[in-house]
Amino acid sequence: MIREYLGKKAARSIERSKYGQTKIGKMSATYLDEDRIEDHGYATMASVTDELQHPYFRYHIYWIALATNLISWLSVIFLPFIVSKIVLSLALIFSKGGLLLIIPAFSSTMFGIYALLRMWFPETIDANNPADVMQSYQQQSDSLRTWKMWVASCGGGAVNAILLIITYFYMTDEWQQYAQ
Repeated sequence: MIREYLGKKAARSIERSKYGQTKIGKMSATYLDEDRIEDHGYATMASVTDELQHPYFRYHIYWIALATNLISWLSVIFLPFIVSKIVLSLALIFSKGGLLLIIPAFSSTMFGIYALLRMWFPETIDANNPADVMQSYQQQSDSLRTWKMWVASCGGGAVNAILLIITYFYMTDEWQQYAQ
């Protein structure tokens, strides 16, 4: 309650300052005041899934996901003891701190697979013609296809994260303590 009040007060003071009308000022005020969190000042960017309809953004997401996975795998394979120290440090700070290292591998794979699937099965263009005979069926079919793509993407991300965990345990010889 105090945090929300202070956030709103800080957002109002930023908004009234000379920097309040700049993009950074608007974003700072938005992040301080949680009631404004829906509108970041970008009318075209509702969410990442809406932006994945644009092919240029899909290619960027795909290459960023590939680079993140490559960094994750190479660090586990070639620097396992440094990763082990990072896991230990995060586990001392957070209760599930070691799992924070799995988030980049899971999320980058998930978004990368979704972007790849969207390249193969692009979004159908909706004409929004209410006179179409099978319009509701077409919308339901497109929604089901999108849902299946997200499920496949999450499954691919989970498989990548599990394989990364297994590789980490094998490289650091910690799997023996869990095998007994």
